[in-house]
Amino acid sequence: MPANSAFPIFDGHNDALLSLHLPNRGGGRSFFVRDERGHLDLPRAREGGFAGGLFAIFVPDRRMRDGPSDDDVLLTDTGYEVRAALRISTSYAQRMAIAMAARLFRLEAESAGALKVARTAGEVGECLRQGVLAAVLHFEGAEAIDRDLDALHVFYAAGLRSLGIVWSRPNAFGHGVPFKYPHSPARATGMASCSTSRASTSAAFGTWRASRTRRWWRRIARRMRSAR
Repeated sequence: MPANSAFPIFDGHNDALLSLHLPNRGGGRSFFVRDERGHLDLPRAREGGFAGGLFAIFVPDRRMRDGPSDDDVLLTDTGYEVRAALRISTSYAQRMAIAMAARLFRLEAESAGALKVARTAGEVGECLRQGVLAAVLHFEGAEAIDRDLDALHVFYAAGLRSLGIVWSRPNAFGHGVPFKYPHSPARATGMASCSTSRASTSAAFGTWRASRTRRWWRRIARRMRSAR
């Protein structure tokens, strides 16, 4: 942790991996070189007292990879509406998610100990004490997870520790809220239906993970307080 920081900052979301992965966003920049582009790089993290956070993997559809278009935004008499994001296939999402996760693991290997993919609260706490940037792998949307949850177990074993079920598009598990103003999130379709066996498996897995996650974050909070 840098000397000018009174306490370590642990952030809930950044898109550094997406920025580094897409050439039209990252421009070939290095995470280890200070740059004004992108959400984050190691030098700026140290300057700002950024001790770690959730490094998000978001899978853009092919239209989004080329950057936003004015045609995607419709101005209305009362506000605006953004054209709905396309649903993407599980196989495409898995390829993109694996590529971005591999990028994070390569950053860890190339950092000479300056960045660690943290898989437990104990590892986050150790990073805080040692001044190592703690990266927690997060999925922004469950598009890369199949209905049988096989991929969930694989990604968890690789290091996934946080999962947002939906972004603003549908997937196998739910329907996202559209970008529309004025609009209420209550108008969204909600969770997707699935078989009883899959729902039971998902619920059991989710309850266990949620319980572990609550304990995990409480431990992080305690360790952050003790590190001040």
